[in-house]
Amino acid sequence: MLENYYDLAKATEFERLFGNLAVRQNPTPRRNSYFVLRWAFSLVSPQGEVAEIGQALHAHMNARIQVVDTRP
Repeated sequence: MLENYYDLAKATEFERLFGNLAVRQNPTPRRNSYFVLRWAFSLVSPQGEVAEIGQALHAHMNARIQVVDTRP
């Protein structure tokens, strides 16, 4: 829910998502004003040496940043 409220990419969906809720009547000034990164650390393999785990973590983070960078 917080992702939808604060995510800049969801600004055009604010009315649809929050139309029947009190938060729509009194939105905060920062609604839909942030780039939101979604992490799914369960997708990062914990197998291998520390360097390999770090590499997997960096790959996941870079992929998620790229998704945010290419959103309309």
